[in-house]
Amino acid sequence: MSGLWNFVPTSWRQAGAPDYQLQVSRGRNFDKLSNLVIDEDVTDGTTFTVPNSDALVTNRTYYWRVRGIGRFFEPGVWSEVRSFRIAPPADLQ
Repeated sequence: MSGLWNFVPTSWRQAGAPDYQLQVSRGRNFDKLSNLVIDEDVTDGTTFTVPNSDALVTNRTYYWRVRGIGRFFEPGVWSEVRSFRIAPPADLQ
């Protein structure tokens, strides 16, 4: 799911897990902790809206992935990495 957004709604198909872990990074490989800008547990479904915050800046590509967390807190396999780009506000384009 790639796109150009003023805010980023992120959703995924349910994998049967009660909870999910979502990560957003400046790097496609998620290999540097310093590139990780969001690392959230999602406990209320399969949707997460990235808040407008200082962590995300305009005209930059970000990458996200998600994995299920089982009933006994065992992590599943990471999803395919997907990307999005934050667009500048309409009045600045």
